[in-house]
Amino acid sequence: MARVGDGGVCVTSEECGALMTCAGFPGNQTCRCADGYVLREDKTCGKVEGARCQTSRECADNTGCKDEANDTLCTCNKNYVTRHDGSCGKKESQTCFGLGECGDSMQCRTDGQGGQQLCRCDPGHVPTLDGACGGQVGEGCSTASDCGDSMLCEGLPGNQSCVCNQSFTATRQGSCGEV
Repeated sequence: MARVGDGGVCVTSEECGALMTCAGFPGNQTCRCADGYVLREDKTCGKVEGARCQTSRECADNTGCKDEANDTLCTCNKNYVTRHDGSCGKKESQTCFGLGECGDSMQCRTDGQGGQQLCRCDPGHVPTLDGACGGQVGEGCSTASDCGDSMLCEGLPGNQSCVCNQSFTATRQGSCGEV
């Protein structure tokens, strides 16, 4: 049986594993996780962060099934943040060992001071209070969630950028500080 991540070529979804679908252009179709699911390290699919669950086994890597507001949901574990695809990556400044461990807009980099590998924001991004990385002042965006703390996404569609909220001003690091 074809599996997600194995480059499993398929013609129909029946050739794929559980919770997978056959997608792509005819002649170039592969097995992928169905909507609402993301690929786990074991090449199976788990529910995205925020999905209802009964047990943690249903959820994606680095999440657990936890009580949230009178419901049980797949929720990122401590020291992890939600990625755009619904999976969870390590927060900024967390120890890492390679590619794909960190949250969106960050990479695992060697710290110049101690030689330790840490998740660090990509150039053009700043750490946010929740441990994610958002666009710095002046960076392109489509919604405010693409920007750092205390910022808005403003401008005409296709030409929007991150700007500081009212009563905040840009710092040299590209974040926003109180006036």
